[in-house]
Amino acid sequence: MGNSTLLPIATLLIAAGLAGWLARPFADCRAFGEEPAVVSAVAIDQQHVQLTPVVTQNRGSLVIAGGGALPKVIYEKFLELGGGLEGNLVIVPTASMIADAPDILSRLPIWRELHPGQITVLHAETREQSCEEAFCRPLETATAVWFIGGDQNLIAERYLGTPVEPALHRVLERGGVIGGTSAGAAIMSRVMIAGGRTTPLLATGLGFLPETIVDQHFIKRNRKDRLHAALKLHPHLVGVGIDEDTAVVCHPDGLEVIGNSSVLLCLGATSNRAEITETIATGQKFDLRPWAIAASGRARHGAYSIAGTRPVPNLLKGAVVIAGPRPPKEAVQEFLTAAGGKDANLVLVSETKETAESENRLREYFAEMGAENLMVCSATDSDTMSDPKTAETFARAQGVWFVGAEEERLLDLVVRSSLRKVVGEVLARGGAIGGSSAGATIHGDGMVRRKSAASANTVPANSHESGLGLLTGLVIDQCVEDEATDTMATALRDRFPNCIGLGLKESAAVVVRGHTMHVVGSEPVSVYNNARSGEVEQADQKIPAGQTYDFVARRVVTAAIESTR
Repeated sequence: MGNSTLLPIATLLIAAGLAGWLARPFADCRAFGEEPAVVSAVAIDQQHVQLTPVVTQNRGSLVIAGGGALPKVIYEKFLELGGGLEGNLVIVPTASMIADAPDILSRLPIWRELHPGQITVLHAETREQSCEEAFCRPLETATAVWFIGGDQNLIAERYLGTPVEPALHRVLERGGVIGGTSAGAAIMSRVMIAGGRTTPLLATGLGFLPETIVDQHFIKRNRKDRLHAALKLHPHLVGVGIDEDTAVVCHPDGLEVIGNSSVLLCLGATSNRAEITETIATGQKFDLRPWAIAASGRARHGAYSIAGTRPVPNLLKGAVVIAGPRPPKEAVQEFLTAAGGKDANLVLVSETKETAESENRLREYFAEMGAENLMVCSATDSDTMSDPKTAETFARAQGVWFVGAEEERLLDLVVRSSLRKVVGEVLARGGAIGGSSAGATIHGDGMVRRKSAASANTVPANSHESGLGLLTGLVIDQCVEDEATDTMATALRDRFPNCIGLGLKESAAVVVRGHTMHVVGSEPVSVYNNARSGEVEQADQKIPAGQTYDFVARRVVTAAIESTR
């Protein structure tokens, strides 16, 4: 078929799984070879991680193998996920030196042995060929796609930015599976290691496994230094080092290691955090989400530790209302007004039965204020969270208020569900996000964790101290008398340099618009400054109710909150 090698021989299983970076529509082919810009962590934060990224779960799966002589169990698992003997299997040999061989399937006996039906070999000899309309057709029905090893740069050169790229992502969206070994593993991440021994050459991959950098032949070829060098340039990503004869299987509900060796998960060192490496042995399962949360937070906080870098909240649209466990009525009224008034579509998210009292109080406030469209979503009820009507309600929400008792549980709920995306969309529409107790603290860049120093450099500790980053440069804590000041000061000094600390008492509340904060209710809030800029600042300020604080000037200003609306 022209220059294309399309050999019919059985049905395809296609590669699917965690495709977080969904490809854009392509009117034509874009140029290959645009290596990801090496930018500072500050720039990365501004562009990509204002809201903590998490690995997006789709219906499909990934099987990412580290090269070498793969045990049969890896191929069998891949085929199982791709529909077994009834699946439509596509093999992509482009990375290999034998890609142009007319008898290529005879050189791949494992596939004939395990899948004796029809197999399609998809290979473009030129980039132009991959842009032809007919070339992608085998991918339209594929249930499984496998990339064999070789040179990952050839895969990127032929397919990145062509119609093949979104067609592959659609395989995952349909619930298929995408797999690959060696070079076929390297292309799984968007930031791709294209070569180099200890100093990595970085390029752009196909991005099936978001928030990661994947490296292969990891232990056999001693590539830990190479991966950590790549993470130094991209500290917001998680390093996944896969050894030979081993694979990571990525399901919608978690990841597992199969084969003969192990996988190493890595977080890169930042200016104020040491690197973290953990070995996952074959047969073990793990969750990548806490690693992604930790990487995002460490990257932000590492950037903030640079002298002179002083991030502050700066909402382009909408308002964020945060309060202690007993929010004053004035805070709820501000939230309702910011959301659009009595007829606004509101959602109250209650994280656990422990928050029933707070939930009832808020419902009474909304009823008293005449709110006409309030939906209460119990996050502990899986049926409610998965109901299509719930998703529809969130899609048109103009205001979402979170109530929670424990930051870890609530943050986990937000990042595992569509709620993280909802937060950004509500603000982009000019609406309001609200929160009380744990529902307030998760919206900061960091959260004060009262844990022992021994656990400070573990993934759980790192992930649980990183908020969503909605309020950039702000560390939010619920005040504990006689403890809060010392605890916050220590946190700002050791973990969140150049950030601003905000302490909320039980009935305190603030409304954030733009880069200002207005205190509502009757109780003051505490502001803690620990900037490393040489400027003389008051370390602990009490901002009385009715006052407005400017995060840029780091002082109380005379302008009323109405002037920013």
